[in-house]
Amino acid sequence: MAITAHIVFAVRSLIMAGTQHLSGRDARRRVIVINTLALTTCFLILCIGLYFSALTQSIYILAGVLLESMAFIGVIALNSQQQYYLANAATLIIHCVFGLYFGAMLGDAMPIEALAAFLLTFLTATSFLVYRKGYSRLATIAATLAIVAIFFLNTQYEFIHPIFIPADVEGTIQTGSWVGICILMTFIAVFTIRQNDLSRQEIEELNEQLKKANMAKTRFIRENNHELRTPLNAIAIAAQAIVDMRQRQPELAELDEEIEVINTSCQMAAEIINEKLDYVKIEAGQLEEVSLHSFKLTDCLQDCTVINRSIAKGKSISILLEMQPDVPSFIVSDKILLKKILNNLLYNAVKFRRTCADPAGSKSGAGCAEVCGHQQRHYSRRPGRQAISTLSI
Repeated sequence: MAITAHIVFAVRSLIMAGTQHLSGRDARRRVIVINTLALTTCFLILCIGLYFSALTQSIYILAGVLLESMAFIGVIALNSQQQYYLANAATLIIHCVFGLYFGAMLGDAMPIEALAAFLLTFLTATSFLVYRKGYSRLATIAATLAIVAIFFLNTQYEFIHPIFIPADVEGTIQTGSWVGICILMTFIAVFTIRQNDLSRQEIEELNEQLKKANMAKTRFIRENNHELRTPLNAIAIAAQAIVDMRQRQPELAELDEEIEVINTSCQMAAEIINEKLDYVKIEAGQLEEVSLHSFKLTDCLQDCTVINRSIAKGKSISILLEMQPDVPSFIVSDKILLKKILNNLLYNAVKFRRTCADPAGSKSGAGCAEVCGHQQRHYSRRPGRQAISTLSI
């Protein structure tokens, strides 16, 4: 019982070699596939290959068996040293090289069709299990086809002469070859099916997580949409009360600008909430749809100027609006998106305003201008004066 436990522990340690350094489940799985494949092939080679060596009494078969077994142990060692790519490549190369070698040595005793089918299906499936990049898979398929072509050519021209095999053991070797090939192909088929099942399970789990995230997003937007309306409406009502008070008390004229900013900001925030934070539109995938209608361009520009003027005032910057004579009074566009663009431009113009500097880095009285499409933002800095940003349309 203790011996069995030790054997199980040793086999598990070999299969898990190199996985302790990996955190991703998919990467660990690929290493386990290579280690299991190397260990299984090594076991089959030792069992079947040593039996073939005893039947044929050939040193070439014995040498090939020992070398291939040691090579697959080396694959596990590479994974344990975190040389994962080399281990993957070595696995495929070992199968190709020794498949060609034993096929050539055994000659007619090795069923050529079975070996060709094994190389094509086994190595191709293995490459798709362990490689994620397309060029690595293509390289493996190309190498497999080349090995199969060489094998067929060798059966015709005998570049490598097969060993002598007595007629009474040829059938046994063919049967053993079929058994080994079927075991390896069954192994890779099971791993492929298991990989597909795991991938499908991961996709289902990811879809479930996305559904939960989408439901949480919808609930968040719906609740905050309602919660934003209440204080916004209160601000709008208070602003309107201040406007009414201003009309009755002319001495409050110095608050006109602030009152206008509050009113305009409330109206714009209400438009954004109504049009762009509508969870029904978000669920229908209509969030980025453009809503075209006719509106007065001057009002739109003035609203954006008023809002950003109060922000610029805190940095001692004035924003002036200049309308060119050929600009139409009414346009057809998405008013909210246009305001969004203009607000971003003006906000960034204030936030990232430039001051002119001479080569030494000191400020001078010269002005500087930046042109962006059809909009010009002019900045000037003079000693003792505020910066002026002019939006020209």
